[in-house]
Amino acid sequence: MASEKRWQEAFDKSQSQLEQLAEEALEEVRQEDAKTSATAKPFWQKIQEIGAKVPREEWEKLPTDFARNFESYMYGVPTEE
Repeated sequence: MASEKRWQEAFDKSQSQLEQLAEEALEEVRQEDAKTSATAKPFWQKIQEIGAKVPREEWEKLPTDFARNFESYMYGVPTEE
């Protein structure tokens, strides 16, 4: 009975320590998120900025059908019209 009580006490202590560690980690994440959320740009804005750096001539080389005829460009399969 005494050993069972010791095991329960050890378990309770471990669980309490884990809960405290989890709460501390969560608080760190919240603090980091608060720092970056205010200054972070949306991903679509970053994509637009990257796209703006590509010269117009390079954009004109890309297929206008996006990936519809991918197999044709890669493997020579007849295109879908």
